[in-house]
Amino acid sequence: MAKCSSRLCLSLSTYFILITYSFNNSRFNAVWRGFTLDWYRNLLQGATNNTVTDVMILDAMKNSLLAATISTLLATIFGTMMALALECFRFPRRNLLEALLVLPIIIP
Repeated sequence: MAKCSSRLCLSLSTYFILITYSFNNSRFNAVWRGFTLDWYRNLLQGATNNTVTDVMILDAMKNSLLAATISTLLATIFGTMMALALECFRFPRRNLLEALLVLPIIIP
């Protein structure tokens, strides 16, 4: 039970940080510049004065879907190639490579 609750806390803390940085005054979220509601105000008002518009949101969504599609296809292709290579061939450091490939699954 403790393992499950620690994973939940980790997930919730990640969301908390993401939501907190959505109120950042900086355009780039690498550095905290202060608290602001301007991003949400512009989004809800549909501001057109060099800020967020509906077209910009749709363009961002298209870019996100394109990036997701390309990364999914590449991951599927390279993952299949790696699985076949690991199954069909024996080579030095094979165990190390398998451990590195499983690492993102093990670490939440």
